[in-house]
Amino acid sequence: MGNIDLLAEHRKVPRWLVVELKRGQTNDDTMGQVLRYMGWVTKEPASPKESVEGLIVARSVDDKLRYAVSVVPSVVPVPSTMETGLCRPTPRSRP
Repeated sequence: MGNIDLLAEHRKVPRWLVVELKRGQTNDDTMGQVLRYMGWVTKEPASPKESVEGLIVARSVDDKLRYAVSVVPSVVPVPSTMETGLCRPTPRSRP
């Protein structure tokens, strides 16, 4: 099945959110991956009264992904400028 990057359950609304983080280019495989995770959440932790939505966070979103999500309203692609990796903290000057 694979590992879900982020899985969130809303505190007040009966809703789950599957978040897939992509560092590189997205494609049709990304959509399949998110739908597979959403299917698992629907069957396992979510109750029949809870909805499951997907969010794809990626540096760029290609046309293939845009076409795929256009027919699945519960999945949304979000372009991001997030950076990955660790950075060295800036030293603070003492008063």
